[in-house]
Amino acid sequence: MRRRMIFCRSIAIVGLLILFLPPICGWAQQCSELAKLGPQMLGSVPAAAGGCNDTTKDTSPGGSLGDQWIGETDIYLAGSFAAGSTYSICEVDLRVKRDGTCARTMSAQIYACDAGGETTGKPTGAALATSGAIDISGLGLSYVTLTFTFASPLAVNSGTRYWIAAKLSGSCGGNNIAIEYDGNGAETGIYSSADASTWSTASTWATLTFETRD
Repeated sequence: MRRRMIFCRSIAIVGLLILFLPPICGWAQQCSELAKLGPQMLGSVPAAAGGCNDTTKDTSPGGSLGDQWIGETDIYLAGSFAAGSTYSICEVDLRVKRDGTCARTMSAQIYACDAGGETTGKPTGAALATSGAIDISGLGLSYVTLTFTFASPLAVNSGTRYWIAAKLSGSCGGNNIAIEYDGNGAETGIYSSADASTWSTASTWATLTFETRD
């Protein structure tokens, strides 16, 4: 009698395995396929296909820091850098604060550098790329890092000099917005402009405090 009960239980277990094993195997196969897709689902695809990769590429040199004010007449402020590698700029960080009111937005732009290069170069031509705008009306009196994202990342070439410009949407009625600068920049210095056509020297041997990411 006991042997018959054990035999019947064995038959039942085998039946359950036959019933449920195919779905389990199917689930395992699906999990294996999902595992293969994991990196893509986590965003490690190229920026053009799935947003920014968030990898730091170029940064300001890290010298003494200072304030460069804009907002009254000049609404553009630009500092140069030489791309350390060939990549696509998807995000730019700038350090910004206010003194007074400025009910405006700010965006970041990338410009080519004219033939003057590292020594006497300045921004030239139309902006190669413009980020989305950020409302800066609520900025405080201390520096904060603003991240500007480019909907269409800009391809830059290793060793080529470019300009990163902060652009206000209009005048603040006074020089009420400061962009932090790095006093260890290229000889080209920092340039400001009212219309992105005529650029004037704002600081020498400096650049904006910045970080680019792909």
